[in-house]
Amino acid sequence: AEGAHLLKVYAVDKLGNVGAEITFVTVIIDTTAPGVPGMPIAEPGPNPNYPDITNDNTPTWNWAPSANVDGDFHHYNVYQDGVKVAEVLTPTYTSAALADGLHVLEVTAVDDLGNESLRSTQGHVFIDTVPPAVPKMGALPAYTRATTLTFTWSTSHGAAKYDFRYSLDGGSLWIDVPGLTVQSYTVDISDVADGVAVQGQARAWDDVSNVSDWSAVVSTIIDRTGPVTVFTAPTADVSTNITSYTWTWSSVDAGCGVVAGYWVKLDSGGAVYQTEPTFTPHILQPGNHTVTVQAVDALGNIEEVPVTSAIVTVVEPVVIRVTPSPETYQINMISTVVLEVAGMIDADFVVSIGDQVLTGDPVHGWRVVRITATEAMSKYYVLLDEEVLQPGQLLINVRAGLLNAQFIFDVLNERSGFGFGRLRP
Repeated sequence: AEGAHLLKVYAVDKLGNVGAEITFVTVIIDTTAPGVPGMPIAEPGPNPNYPDITNDNTPTWNWAPSANVDGDFHHYNVYQDGVKVAEVLTPTYTSAALADGLHVLEVTAVDDLGNESLRSTQGHVFIDTVPPAVPKMGALPAYTRATTLTFTWSTSHGAAKYDFRYSLDGGSLWIDVPGLTVQSYTVDISDVADGVAVQGQARAWDDVSNVSDWSAVVSTIIDRTGPVTVFTAPTADVSTNITSYTWTWSSVDAGCGVVAGYWVKLDSGGAVYQTEPTFTPHILQPGNHTVTVQAVDALGNIEEVPVTSAIVTVVEPVVIRVTPSPETYQINMISTVVLEVAGMIDADFVVSIGDQVLTGDPVHGWRVVRITATEAMSKYYVLLDEEVLQPGQLLINVRAGLLNAQFIFDVLNERSGFGFGRLRP
């Protein structure tokens, strides 16, 4: 039976004589195990809403000590996931590195004689050391002229919150915005200078404080300055007879690099928007003309100062003298007509008799001869003979730029002298 037992022995001979009594050591019978320890409880995880989930894969367990009325407690046996892993003297145990997932712990109390109690109620813990997926940042335009910038990023599975950080100086200094529960953040960039990159990135946290790596950085460059324009034609003041002069220019944008269009104004007229770096008005009247351009880049930035071209002066040629003067002549006395023209610069001088154009004609082109050519005075001979000259009304038409004149001669069938003579004014 349980308890202390004492054995005494003495010898008796055949005659009944009793020998000396021998007393053995008291023997105590103990088959009672210590009391069952309390349920092991792991240190709570970082989220009070989920205390049994932790990202600490070496959790420390504690339990209520075993009730030991006999006072012969020796140690605790620790069983992790059903396997004995340790003997400890105090009611606490720290697990070696555990794999992610559910784990259970049981303990027993053992006395000096090796009597072992029943196992405690299972304690459990869920190990989660896997961070959420790294967020993917929404793409930004390469350049922006905006005063605010909204960063966005993807939802990470299992994420409970996000940290965001951004830089307004190209990545030298970062500003942290922790604990966001949405996947976007708007930054004031109104004070960021042109050419400076604004950057941002995010990371995700789960419910037990596992944190992902920072996402890749997304970036945009501030561009609030318009293009710069230089005229390529004209590059200096120019005079011309051309009534459809073509202005050309080149615009360069130092920011986004894309020039989208131009506001173009002729003289003091209204500006019109176009996409080609050239302008040809339908017709220019005599006088001075300029074109003013303001280039616009792909972001909508307008050139700060409009650029005005050199002056294009349109000169209208004027026939100042016709020799002989338009009157009535005998047919052989009008073999040469001399035209003196002021203001000829670059217009084609086109002479026709009636509907027949002489200038440039492969048969009759030789009949128009330029003798002198200056802006102040140009002289042309128109050579006539019986192939182009008939009795009746002779209409000599002259066109050059804005000049469009007609000179009428009456040609008689009568002759004076012989053949066709040449007039030499």
